[in-house]
Parts: sequence; structure tokens; C-alpha cells
Amino acid sequence: MRRFTYSVIMVAWMLVLAACNPQAAPTPLPTATLPPLPSATPFVLPTLIPSATPLPVTPSATAIMVEPFAGEGIAPPLTLSLPEGWNTHYDTVIYRDVSGIIEQSLALYFGPITGGSGTIVVLWNYIGVTTGNPFDPAYGQENLWIDGLRLLRLLIVEIGCNIGTDVQRSYTIGGLAAVGTQWSAVDCPEGMADTRGWLAGIDVNGTKTLFYMYADPITAMDTGKNELQAILDSVVFQVPPPAEITAEATVDVTPGN
Repeated sequence: MRRFTYSVIMVAWMLVLAACNPQAAPTPLPTATLPPLPSATPFVLPTLIPSATPLPVTPSATAIMVEPFAGEGIAPPLTLSLPEGWNTHYDTVIYRDVSGIIEQSLALYFGPITGGSGTIVVLWNYIGVTTGNPFDPAYGQENLWIDGLRLLRLLIVEIGCNIGTDVQRSYTIGGLAAVGTQWSAVDCPEGMADTRGWLAGIDVNGTKTLFYMYADPITAMDTGKNELQAILDSVVFQVPPPAEITAEATVDVTPGN
């Protein structure tokens, strides 16, 4: 996500400025281009080369060409309260995962915090993974913490950064229990600022949602963390409970009964 956060934030700011100044001529947007992914690791795909070529495309033996953004998105099934000066952007990112080409909805919230700027990225209804070993006690059980770490590397942090993560920790989202961890991204490619923050995942009525919080500059997390948590405290999930199944009475109409 940090590989495209700056581009998305720039787009959102341009939309805000354009609304304030209708006489201004639109400025052509740059095409997002991602560097190739490293060789296969437990959570990183072998090669992903983005371009301006729209789907569908013909995959080759070593790479598949995709447009990383669809340019449109929807709001997540939740509401939250943003401080003054914060902005919102919805989009759909297209990426390759273990199950193939994935279209993932995301919401991006960004704005000023004490000492710098903060960002919250929300992913929901994502495709989770579990162990493929039927003898593993966790077989068939998805893990919010593990999925959060996997998508941190796939979608949030710029390729080439040195990623550090902590042990599993407990957090709260909208007053509900969540699970996640602290993380940092340092020694990033030129032009990308180091950052750190935390991630938290929660399952509400069967809808899985992941939240990623980070700051720029990296020191702003020391002074603005509570402001980011205050936004998380304001979250209200709009996920309906699972439909109740009502057994219908049956009548025996067999002659003689």
C-alpha cells in the first residue's frame, strides 16, 4: 500500500482542490508502476509486473500483467469519525495471490496528526488463507493476525523496505476486541519515507476487516498514536447478523393419518 499510498493521496488532494477551484484545469495523473516482486517467499508472489494494460491479459511463464488500480471503489461496511482536515479515498487494488488474480476493496483515510500525518488503510472481505496440512491443529482455521501480516507485505509496505513485526497483540476497534501487532518499515527505496505503526484485524458477524495504521515521519507515531486510536474507537460496524434459519413445521398428509 505504501507503494501506492502517495499516489492515491495525491489524487484525493487534487480532487479536493478541484472542488474548491472549478476554474482550474485538470492535471493528467501519472500511471502507477510497481517494481517486480522478489522471488517466492511464504507470503510474496514470484513476479508481479504492473503496467497500464487492462485486464484481461495473457499470462506468461514468469509474469502476469495487471493494472494495480481499478480507479473506483465502495465504502466499507462501517462508519467512523474523522478529525478536521482528514480525507477519504475508496478504490480497488488488483493483485495476484495464491488463489489467482484478486480484486480487493480498500478504504484510505489520511490527514494531520501531532508531529506529521497519519494514514489508516482498511481492507474487508479479503481472501484468507489457512494451512494446507490436514494434520495441523490450525487446519481450516483462518487467522486474522497471519492474514494481516501477509497482506502487510503484499499490499501495504513498499517492496524493498526492511519490514519488522512484533508478536501477536490485542487491540480494540470500535470498542470490540481485535488482534494484530506492531510493525515498522525502514531502509525503504529512495523517495519512500520510513514508517511504523500497527495492524488490527476483527471479525464482525462473519465479515473480516483489517486496519493498518502508520505515520509520516516515523517519529509522528510517538506523538500521534492516540489520535489514530481515537478514530478507531469511533468505528461503528454496519454488518448485519447472520440470517436466522427457522424450521418450518411439516404436516403429514398421508391418507389414514
